[in-house]
Amino acid sequence: MASFGSAAGISERSFGLGYQAPGGFGARFRNDSGSNITQLAVSYDGEQWYRGSVTVGLTVEYSLNAVSLMDAGAVWTEVPELYFAAPNAIGIWANGDGNLAANREDGISHTIGGLNIADGQTFFIRWGPTVPEKDWPLIMFR
Repeated sequence: MASFGSAAGISERSFGLGYQAPGGFGARFRNDSGSNITQLAVSYDGEQWYRGSVTVGLTVEYSLNAVSLMDAGAVWTEVPELYFAAPNAIGIWANGDGNLAANREDGISHTIGGLNIADGQTFFIRWGPTVPEKDWPLIMFR
């Protein structure tokens, strides 16, 4: 992960993917609710802080059998309703401001249903780039 923001001296930051941290990011969770989880509500805000020549975005996936965030042997299920498409692409690499309405999408949300996550079971949710080979600092979320 990397930390991104606009002008110097402004403390508001966003984290996400970029040339300093290509790949993906996410979290491991454990169901300690005392009962099975049958659905998960996920929401986030997508921000574009930099632009390049190709429009890329973020995909969201979850796994109920992964042992780590980048477990290649696990079953990862993509959630297309949580996809974030970068709103701007230009012919050259350039700075942007993810706080501007034109460079963001607020309230990306979806409830993932049909789950059966047992009490005590762990699961993962991860975000990754739609075009992994384009690893310029582009898309952030907070």
